[in-house]
Amino acid sequence: MAEGTSRAVIAAFAGNLAIAITKAIAAFVTGSGALLAETAHSIADSVNQILLYVGIRRSVRPASERHPLGHGKERYFWALIVALFLFFGGGVFSMYEAYERLTHPHELGAVWVGFLVLGLSAVFESFSLSVAVREVRHAAKKERIPVRRFCTNCAIPPSAPCSTRTAPPWRAFSPPSSV
Repeated sequence: MAEGTSRAVIAAFAGNLAIAITKAIAAFVTGSGALLAETAHSIADSVNQILLYVGIRRSVRPASERHPLGHGKERYFWALIVALFLFFGGGVFSMYEAYERLTHPHELGAVWVGFLVLGLSAVFESFSLSVAVREVRHAAKKERIPVRRFCTNCAIPPSAPCSTRTAPPWRAFSPPSSV
């Protein structure tokens, strides 16, 4: 599963990076604080994917003398780091931007750019979602179980769609149910 999960995480990273670049250009063109905050959010999403990828790679390392039970639980550690990074990093930056824009308001220009960003973001997210769905279908087929049951029993944090925005966030940390 690590290879398929890695592919899904890399696709999500590419999609989030493309969205971040699009939003940064739009924020520069319009001077919009909301787009600047969204740029930071997309950069944070990209960093999250890097951290999840690190967790995947570190968790598949074999057992050693120092870690006789292996490194499999590192996925959970890196997923926790991602959650903390999102909550604190994104939250603090959003509060700062909100305060800054409330105390120093300015006219919005080129509102159409926001709609363009929204459309491009939908395209980029659709790409990463299609890769994640393909990987889940492949993994479910390999396990010889229906996709729905595979997703219900999913307990690996960076495993798509268990940790993507398309599934409830608590699915990322839920233990496998008995089937």
